[in-house]
Amino acid sequence: MSTLRPKNWVFLIPEDAAATLILYAPLHKIAVRVSPQAGNLLVPILDGRQEDVTDSPQKDELMGFLASNKLLELPKGWAPDQSSAGKGKAKITMSLTNKCNLRCIYCYAKTGMDYTTMTWEVAKDAIDRVILEAVQNGEKKFGITFHGGGEATVELKFLQKCAVYIQEQAHVCDLKPYLGMVTNATLITTPVAVWMGEHFSNVTVSFDGLEEVQDYQRPDSRGKGTFVRVTRGIQNLMEVGIKPSIRATVTDFGVNRMADFVEYLAKEVFPKGGLIHFEPMSLCGRAADNELTTDPQAYMENYLKAKEVGKKVGMEVTCSFDTFGHEKKHFCGANRSTMFCVSPHGLVSACSRVTKPTDDGAELFFYARHNGQSGGFDVDPEAVNKIVAQGNLPENPCVSCFARWNCQGHCPIARYAYHEHREQSCIIIQELLKSAIITELDKNL
Repeated sequence: MSTLRPKNWVFLIPEDAAATLILYAPLHKIAVRVSPQAGNLLVPILDGRQEDVTDSPQKDELMGFLASNKLLELPKGWAPDQSSAGKGKAKITMSLTNKCNLRCIYCYAKTGMDYTTMTWEVAKDAIDRVILEAVQNGEKKFGITFHGGGEATVELKFLQKCAVYIQEQAHVCDLKPYLGMVTNATLITTPVAVWMGEHFSNVTVSFDGLEEVQDYQRPDSRGKGTFVRVTRGIQNLMEVGIKPSIRATVTDFGVNRMADFVEYLAKEVFPKGGLIHFEPMSLCGRAADNELTTDPQAYMENYLKAKEVGKKVGMEVTCSFDTFGHEKKHFCGANRSTMFCVSPHGLVSACSRVTKPTDDGAELFFYARHNGQSGGFDVDPEAVNKIVAQGNLPENPCVSCFARWNCQGHCPIARYAYHEHREQSCIIIQELLKSAIITELDKNL
């Protein structure tokens, strides 16, 4: 990547409804409206060409503003850094199985085609690895999330065996384990919930909407609706003290019911408040096969409506595209190959969406494999380098985009394999960010 200039962290955004520009400096937490005349002077200044601007009182005023707010300096800690490649905190993701009892119409993993379940040897060695990493790093805790292309509770006895071993080894090493799970919740009976309450600190439930939406988008393997089973599973979790977050996938079928779903959750599921992530469907896997769509404009309008409803009823509404105030150096660990996602086949991926050799992106994101003889995982440095190269922020169009520090190129797997989804993501991220900036500015009027 070329050397950064102030124009790469201070941006001028045209404001549609007014003859003004917005000076947006996310890393400095500054957003102000400026006149078009000031904008014309700022363009060469932010490009490092102050000498091209004729001396004038207005130039002096602008230079004083930039200097007093240190806007011509990249804040410490934000320079591109390659040193963390392949190194992460003591956390792993375990995809125990590719088996799933649902057949979601958009499933990125295309469940029902691969029924591989992880061997105990792979699971044990993965657990040992993250615990050893925590000990070597002098950490007091470690994290394991059960998530991937299948449903972990389908292999309940195996999941329980893993949890028991995790607790035993954590006790031996005087560490605190933090266990998480992403689940469809349809198999969480009262006994399962009681057991989960003793072991899990974080649970996310995939739940797409009101009954007609959930049953259409997330049927079971027999084509039957799952709404009733999901709500029952969530209730069972709540009764043992687990308050799950909700992750809803949005398609054109349910996009106009987002606000209604928030109201339902607040009334029937989370009367004391809760959290829901609305994510537009990725154009991959079964979604591509079924030619499903999510209109970006409809998604944005209904997301903002749902967010307003959430404020009124005590529900936090968010999505990975709603990035104002959440600046970052990388979108996720897949950018730097710091994620350690163990697949049922004993392969290790930098992306939790890549769980089997036939998945989109498998040729890039798998970078290690289980070694049955050594009991460890052999990392391929060349594969890591390729992942990092792909994860670097593209020069065009990302480097000059006003959303770059909030977005960082968005999802690496989408950028690599799902180009149409990436293009839609850009539209949504930019518009939501711009809307949030304007809303914040208008608060001070």
